[in-house]
Amino acid sequence: MGRKKHYLAALAFVLALTPAAPAQTSRMIQLSNLSTSLPAGSQDIFIVLFDQDGNPLLFELQTVTVGAGGQISFVFGATLAGGLDPSLFPANSTRLIDVLGSMGESVLTGGAQPLFGVPFAMSPGPAGPTGPQGAIGPQGPTGPAGPQGLQGTAGPAGPQGLQGPTGPIGPQGAAGPLGPQGATGPPGAIGPQGLRGATGPLGPQGIPGSPGPGGPQGPQGPIGPTGPAGIPGVGWVASGTHINNTNPGNIGIGTSFPGHKLHVDGDMKIGNVIGPTSNMLRLGDGDFMRIGEWEADDTLSFKATRYSFTTGNVGIGTASPETKLHVVSSGDAVSVRSSSGDGVVGISSAASKRGVVGRSEPSTSLGTGVAGYGHVGVLGVATATSPTGTSSGVRGQANYIGNPAIEGRHLANGYAGLFWGEVEVHGNLTAYGRLTKLSGSFRIDHPLDPANKYLYHSFVESPDMMNVYNGNAALDASGEAWVQLPDWFEALNRDFRYQLTALRAPGPNLYIAEEISGNRFKIAGGPPGGKVSWQVTGIRHDPYAEKYRIPIEEEKPANEKGFYLYPDVYNQPAEKSIGWAKQPEAMKQMQEENEKRK
Repeated sequence: MGRKKHYLAALAFVLALTPAAPAQTSRMIQLSNLSTSLPAGSQDIFIVLFDQDGNPLLFELQTVTVGAGGQISFVFGATLAGGLDPSLFPANSTRLIDVLGSMGESVLTGGAQPLFGVPFAMSPGPAGPTGPQGAIGPQGPTGPAGPQGLQGTAGPAGPQGLQGPTGPIGPQGAAGPLGPQGATGPPGAIGPQGLRGATGPLGPQGIPGSPGPGGPQGPQGPIGPTGPAGIPGVGWVASGTHINNTNPGNIGIGTSFPGHKLHVDGDMKIGNVIGPTSNMLRLGDGDFMRIGEWEADDTLSFKATRYSFTTGNVGIGTASPETKLHVVSSGDAVSVRSSSGDGVVGISSAASKRGVVGRSEPSTSLGTGVAGYGHVGVLGVATATSPTGTSSGVRGQANYIGNPAIEGRHLANGYAGLFWGEVEVHGNLTAYGRLTKLSGSFRIDHPLDPANKYLYHSFVESPDMMNVYNGNAALDASGEAWVQLPDWFEALNRDFRYQLTALRAPGPNLYIAEEISGNRFKIAGGPPGGKVSWQVTGIRHDPYAEKYRIPIEEEKPANEKGFYLYPDVYNQPAEKSIGWAKQPEAMKQMQEENEKRK
């Protein structure tokens, strides 16, 4: 009969179809114990009167109490001014009545019912004057059989059937990713001592011991012949094994005018014997010693395999050294170069101390404490073998809020920072540029079990630089509402999209009456006093977005073709990752180090 297609139309035109108070006598219809699918309790229903063709004639909204079995009773026309219009019930007509839920669906068991098929009573109006009795007409033909009665309630559920056979075991799921490496276990017991190795080569000869005590003096030999006469006036006197000169003047070697007690003009070599007391030059009284020329125009060189200073500090460029080696210079203070080893090795055995400390003074000089230059400028390696929380390869620290603890700068538009592994940021992260990722989410302590669980939500993605805005709007008596947006809305967005959803009651005729202009838009077509949930999206068109629009598709560079961001998801080996294409040497070194840890 086409009745169903008129349900929503009937809801939309409730005010238009509700008749004004009729001039003739009014009526109301009592309907009792109608079976419905409504839940028990107080419910809002829509009562619709249809003609035999399914066209809605009258619409009424009532609140009824639903019984435990879904039965309802109500008086049709009770809320209408003047009640039911008798002209809606002409003689020999068929009228159907239906009850709709809040979404426009029929809730009567069996659907719409003819009025003569449900129990009802028409309340009488005031009696009119008695008219003359008419002639008795002929008996009419027997009417057609009435419609089938309402279907009874469902019987109780039968007993549960036997359990079917167990289905086949499903295929084994894919293996999960390799877990993180566990902490290093305690060292094992010391194994048995191995066999004694072959005798090594003979080591170098040790340093000769100190001379033993002299033997007893032998008997005096015979007196020899008289020697030649000595040089007169020199004053050299032989006394046993010693020789001395009592002349109060100076002795010169290589000079006729000695200026000191011993003045040597030329090279001087002392000894050629290895021993703990040989090859020593002792000068001064033990408090001060100077080696070099009065004028500092030549070089003092030392050549040996080892030098040692057992006490005191050594100062170069300063007369008051504060550390074991204290160098002061207006240029480069220390230059160290090695052709086969490390240039500088600093080791500290004290807890919380540093092997090497570089400091630029004063702090406002824009100097650098430590600078590294080379294939790898600065290399930091954390040697801790268990997670201590304090060990790090490179650590940066700043003492002023405006200064970064670590700064990376690339002068050729390359990567200022490159990380292979997970990165944690404790604090705010600001990126002045495009953020590119494979996926994204937030992770928080689970609201229902914050001590034991995390809760994740994924980001909402779009091929456009899209912004999403939403809210709720209250409709006025005309079923309309203006939605005011921020004053920067149109300066930031373009290409708007809209969505509207009616709340609390159907709203099939909701629409955008006026699109966004002047940072606002208009909603219309809703029920008076209703409520609407709205959503608007826009595409960014601010200057940055217009200049740096995100590409949706792009070709890989030539050196990255054939490589993947995540090769394992395409069943490719790790060597097919983009990292191998960009940093093959670094990836090879990482692979070798990982193999050593296994």
